[in-house]
Amino acid sequence: MAGLQITSAGKVEQVFALTNTDPVTIVPPGNPTPLPGTTITLHLDVSSLLVISFDARVFGLTSTVGKTYGPFLALQCQVDGVFCAPNANSIEQYALPGLGHGQSFTWVVHHAKAGNHAVEIIATGINFGFAPGLIEEIVVTNRTLVVLAARIKRKRKSTRFSRGFFSQAKSGR
Repeated sequence: MAGLQITSAGKVEQVFALTNTDPVTIVPPGNPTPLPGTTITLHLDVSSLLVISFDARVFGLTSTVGKTYGPFLALQCQVDGVFCAPNANSIEQYALPGLGHGQSFTWVVHHAKAGNHAVEIIATGINFGFAPGLIEEIVVTNRTLVVLAARIKRKRKSTRFSRGFFSQAKSGR
């Protein structure tokens, strides 16, 4: 996929939103899986540019005093099983021990066809190494997923030559 993509769109015609305060616990290391309670199924009326924004509060939990190295929560976005741009690598949130922090990120789908789609946030818990100070769990709460759908602007085909000089020349005018 190209590094730079630019798409023009009109006004935002549809908005979809999900909020979820239920905590989700992730134990690293793990495999990439949909983050529970963070999927939107939507129906687009027209082909659209999608602007997908996600934010959450992330913190680390440990049962042992003195563990200070938090794992990372790696996040990606998928629409219908296809990763959203930018998708060169995951967005990482550091799970601080006992302290929460919020972080947001925005992905773009440059062309989503009219119809039904599933938007999912994919999460993976990552621990770097096996140091004794690593925190065992990541807790994710206060999740917000918002999808803005804007009608894609279509370029009009030029009809200048079909109605202009050349068609007049053909008819002998």
